[in-house]
Amino acid sequence: DAATGAHKPYATGLRNPTALAIQPGTGQLWTVVNERDELGPDLVPDYLTSVKEGAFYGWPYS
Repeated sequence: DAATGAHKPYATGLRNPTALAIQPGTGQLWTVVNERDELGPDLVPDYLTSVKEGAFYGWPYS
């Protein structure tokens, strides 16, 4: 909030989100999520996802 200086998370549960972008025309936020490293052949794939306000994306795994 610009008036009070208060802030809150837009979304949570994203592990190492990078490459943030706003889609023109819709204002939708997108990001690429870098998943866990050094798992050998069991590497979890990175992925592209839209980011919705207030959403939880599952990291850390429970």
